[in-house]
Amino acid sequence: MRNYLKHELRITMYVLSLMVVCSCNKDDGNNLENMGDNNPVSNQYINRGLSFKVSGYSDFQNDNQFNSVINQLSLTERFIGNNISNRTDGNDVYGFTIDTTEIRQIEYENYTSYTFKINRGEESEGILENLVIETSQGGEEAYITSYIPDQQWLDDVSNGIETEFNGTVRIENLNNNNSNRNTNIANRSSCGSYYVIVETQCPCAGHWPGQSCDCGTPPSTMWYEIEQSCDDTSGYYEGPVGPRGGGGGSGNPSSGDSASAPVGISNSDGSSSSLQNVLDGLNSVLNESDTFNIDFDLQSNQIANFSSANDFGNYINNLNLESSAINLVDENQNQKTYNFDFELDSFLNLNLRANVQIELPEPNSDECLEVIGVSSLIFGNTSIFSWDQIGEPDIQIQEDNDIVRIEFQGTLTTGIKIEGWPFKVTRIYSIRLDFNYSTSEPISGNILSID
Repeated sequence: MRNYLKHELRITMYVLSLMVVCSCNKDDGNNLENMGDNNPVSNQYINRGLSFKVSGYSDFQNDNQFNSVINQLSLTERFIGNNISNRTDGNDVYGFTIDTTEIRQIEYENYTSYTFKINRGEESEGILENLVIETSQGGEEAYITSYIPDQQWLDDVSNGIETEFNGTVRIENLNNNNSNRNTNIANRSSCGSYYVIVETQCPCAGHWPGQSCDCGTPPSTMWYEIEQSCDDTSGYYEGPVGPRGGGGGSGNPSSGDSASAPVGISNSDGSSSSLQNVLDGLNSVLNESDTFNIDFDLQSNQIANFSSANDFGNYINNLNLESSAINLVDENQNQKTYNFDFELDSFLNLNLRANVQIELPEPNSDECLEVIGVSSLIFGNTSIFSWDQIGEPDIQIQEDNDIVRIEFQGTLTTGIKIEGWPFKVTRIYSIRLDFNYSTSEPISGNILSID
């Protein structure tokens, strides 16, 4: 299957009085401090003086510091009883759910942060989001960190290329956007930097930075620093993340800074990207000749929401492809015009009509009907669906079967949204219309999907 992505970033900018300074530094992993053995599945390691732990909720639920910070952030009940064996399990927090399958902890000096993947389901708007909760001498804090991909990253992901995330990161102080937030939590984000630490495993064994690795390509780390102006009080700030973001320099988080390692953003960092999961799902349910692309130009009335790729697959693969009515709509001397109507889906009001104009043979002749013209269109819901007839019709004379068969092709394009990602999905269909060779009367109409 080939799929093509079209992405236009349309970021609603808040009026901010801030200055964003971004820098990055790449480390090839050779000078990193090793912690533990060579086991690539080890979930604890040290990278440039920072301690990392990557694990599920069960490894954190008895940690006093973890319990203290989620209690201070009024999240305790959200974690109790969470079944971490199921990725889709989570609890509604501030309008989204927390996925505790994978948690990334970072520790340095008196600072600790925990990063989770969050899901918004149909409310998502095509961005990848993390919840970051932290504790330090300044108190407890929570952020939504949003990752907005650029065109090239979307192209790479769609073509199965595992690459480091590239685009824009936006950091929102959760305290600024929710009236239910614990008002006793200290707000220590007035100044300082936010570090996004993107780690990439080695391709041969899956070692993390900080683990011994003798691969030709060792694990690596990219550090991105986004600095908020001290004059900013909005709680929103953003900057570029990824190799194409430019920048340079070096440096580690210090007192007053924040740090997180993305979860569920890019497959290259060892986590499962929600976008990649949707793409894989579409690839598994669609035909080889089908195409799809991400299209952020789609409006809400141009989209049908589906809970999953499988849900959409069940829909598109179960349309009614037999004609529901054949009507003579015009007759003039020796010419007739017929409509073949197909009620593809009554729920979303999708209908297709094929219009065929024929010329009848002379009486008592050995000739058969002649096809003068063939056209087609969809009617009903033309906001979500569009139809394009392609090529010229193929006329087949099957005297032995007493059939004149008319075949032509067209593409049906459907606007859909899955887990917040808007797609246009296009499928090629072949329309087959049969007439009786002897009587020139219509027999049947069928639509065939092209594998």
